[in-house]
Order: sequence, then structure tokens, then C-alpha cells
Amino acid sequence: MSSSKTTFNIAFKLLDVVVRNGCMVREDQLYTELRSEFGISYSEFVKLLMRLEMRGLIKVVLAKGSVKNILLSEAGREQLGVQDKCVD
Repeated sequence: MSSSKTTFNIAFKLLDVVVRNGCMVREDQLYTELRSEFGISYSEFVKLLMRLEMRGLIKVVLAKGSVKNILLSEAGREQLGVQDKCVD
């Protein structure tokens, strides 16, 4: 992720994918989609997840085994105005 514009585009796409999937998506599915569109590495993906989690937009939770789910947080839902698109 060389420029802040590219990082913003990837972050926007990441949030869009999470919302499209009912505000929850598996980490591997999300990474596959972002990698195919933007060609990012796994370490870049993890850094982006950490940034968004530190800003309170998403939560990364361990589902079972090594499977992680990415959830849009309550604050993220409010900031993006997507409460009605989220499956609880």
C-alpha cells in the first residue's frame, strides 16, 4: 500500500464487503477479495485490519479453531449509517 489514497480505497472496499455480507465476513474471504482487486499482501491486510479496529470501526473475533470473523462494530454501524443492513 504505497499511497494514502490507495489505503483509503482498500479500507473503503473492506468496509463495503463487510456490510454487503450482513456486517460479518470471514477473514479469509475478505482477504481473498481484497487481494484479487488490489494485490495486497497478507501483512498489509492485517495492518489495515488493526488500523480499522483501533479506530473502532470493526472487531476481529476468533470464531473456532483458527477461523476469524470480521464484524462491523456498533460505532462503525453508526458512522456508516448501516444499522438496517446488518444481521444480528
